[in-house]
Amino acid sequence: MKISIVIPNYNSGKYLENSLNSIFSQGYSDFEVVVVDGGSTDNSLEILHRYQEIHSNLYVYSTLTEGEVDHINIGLDKANGDIVAWLCADDTYDPGCLELVADAFSNPEVEWVYGKVKIIDDKGCETRGIVTKAKEILQPRYSYRALQYACFIAEPSVFMRKSFYLRVGEYDRSLHLTADYDYWLRSGKLSAPLFIDHYIANWRAHSGSTSVNNYKRQMIQAYETQKRYSDGWLRPLQWMVCALSILLYWLMSKTDTGGKK
Repeated sequence: MKISIVIPNYNSGKYLENSLNSIFSQGYSDFEVVVVDGGSTDNSLEILHRYQEIHSNLYVYSTLTEGEVDHINIGLDKANGDIVAWLCADDTYDPGCLELVADAFSNPEVEWVYGKVKIIDDKGCETRGIVTKAKEILQPRYSYRALQYACFIAEPSVFMRKSFYLRVGEYDRSLHLTADYDYWLRSGKLSAPLFIDHYIANWRAHSGSTSVNNYKRQMIQAYETQKRYSDGWLRPLQWMVCALSILLYWLMSKTDTGGKK
C-alpha cells in the first residue's frame, strides 16, 4: 500500500531536515514524499536537492502561489499513493508511524484515520502537555457531535485514502487558520475515522508558528467554522469552548513560550 506524504514548505529550512528524516527513517518501503515549495529564500532548496540525490521517491515542486493551503492542494493533487497525508515542514512523525497507518488501512472499510500527537518546542522537547491531555479525552471516543464543538483531531496524525480525499474535495483556501478543522468536519459527514491509539506524530510550537502567533484569531475562526456544520442549539457550548481555549492559550503564552527563548 503506497503512502504519499505532502510537505508544504516556505523558508522552513531550520526544521525541514528533521521532518524529512522522520519520514525516511521509518523503515516502511512503499511511500513517496511530495514537497511543494512556495519560493523559499533560505536553505530549504539546498536541503531538498541534497535529499533528492539520495532518495528517488522525493519529488519537489516549486510554485508562486501564496499560502500553505494552496501548497497542500497542489501536493495532494500530484500524490500517487493509495493513502495520502500532509505534514508541515516543522512537524515530525514518530518511528513506526507508517506501519501503524498501513495496518489500519488493511481494513477496506476504513477511509481515514487519526492518532495521538505530542506538542514539541523549538528544541524538540515536549511542551503544552495540558493541550495534549485535553485532546486525548475525546480522541478515543470519536463522535461527529463532539467534533462539532472541539477540534480534538491533530493534523500531523491524519491519513486518508486518496479516493476519499477526491470525494471530500480540496482544502478551503479561504480558511488560512482552520482549513484542517474544516476538512475534518467535511470528512466526518461522509465517514467516521478510525482512531490509532498510539503517538504517531509531533506538532511543533515555536516562535514562527502561525498558530502560536495567531491563537485568538484561530479560535474565533474555528468557532465560525463550527457554525457552518452544526445546529444552533450547540452555539453556547461552542462559544464556551472558544472562550476557554483563548484563555488557556493566553495563559500558556505567559508561562510556556512555545520555543520563544
